[in-house]
Amino acid sequence: MIRILLPAAALFATAACIPQSQPPAPQPAPAPASGTCNADGVRDLIGKPLTEAVAKEIVARTGSVSMRRIAPGMAVTMDYREDRVNAYVDDANVLTDIRCG
Repeated sequence: MIRILLPAAALFATAACIPQSQPPAPQPAPAPASGTCNADGVRDLIGKPLTEAVAKEIVARTGSVSMRRIAPGMAVTMDYREDRVNAYVDDANVLTDIRCG
């Protein structure tokens, strides 16, 4: 019986010496985008249809991170975000105003 228990005890004793894998260190969260909207330079786009290309141009020229399209009668949140531009359109999807927020 001792001959059976001795190898088992040696196995358990050496298992404690085997390095255990550590969980990966938590990665830092990505930094939020730092774009601040400035809608002064896009007034020339008012009156144009809001296409995907125009939307990308608005975001690029205002320095914003995101854009939301706001149509007549559409419910929108009243939160202000300095990194977002709002594109107001009429029923024909033509830009009527561009404002930060």
